[in-house]
Amino acid sequence: MYYNFDPDSLEDYEIGAALATIIALPPSLGDEEKRSRYHTILCAEALRERYKRDEEWANTPQRLKPIYAFYDLGAVAMDMNTINRQLQHRLQAAHVAIAFLKEAETGQIPPDLPPDAKRLSVNELVRTLKLVDEEAGEEINVDNFETRVWRPSLPVIHLAAAFAVNMQQAAKEGKQTSAGDLIFDQAIIADIIGKAELYEELLPKSKIQINMDNLVRVRLGSGLGSPIS
Repeated sequence: MYYNFDPDSLEDYEIGAALATIIALPPSLGDEEKRSRYHTILCAEALRERYKRDEEWANTPQRLKPIYAFYDLGAVAMDMNTINRQLQHRLQAAHVAIAFLKEAETGQIPPDLPPDAKRLSVNELVRTLKLVDEEAGEEINVDNFETRVWRPSLPVIHLAAAFAVNMQQAAKEGKQTSAGDLIFDQAIIADIIGKAELYEELLPKSKIQINMDNLVRVRLGSGLGSPIS
């Protein structure tokens, strides 16, 4: 699956929402119709949130599709819960994948591997990273992780890893990056897509068992775009 987004024909938030949608909803978890709905909801939610916190922007004429402004608020709230949960799953998978990508890049076991990790494996990383299921409020069950989180994430694992690394870099600079920042910040969008493209090259060299034919590839470029909604 391949997406190309043209910054000259789409608003930044439309591209950012599309990227967030692709990460949240890998092919195994939904079709293009569902992906289109999630994209519209993310655009609607992002615009409302910016309206609340940016008075100057809110009082400046904007180019937007009416559906973003008038989408049913109840439907937005209901689906945003699902989208946020799925994004959390992708980030959990990303924290595991990053260790494999670092090893593929350097040829060495990452020095920042958890101290009690005995080897580099999905189950060992889930156990030692102590990933938390925020919905349940408890650590993720290792037995369920591969089925519920890891396998569905594989087609977008490079994108999720790029998002997680961007968030880590921002945290080191004293910033906090969220999906909302991703949607509106052109620099974050470009950084994630650029990093993900590099990770595409590392994946076949890594120990992540993945069918590269199933990988979702995202690019920024002029010409024919790939709008999700």
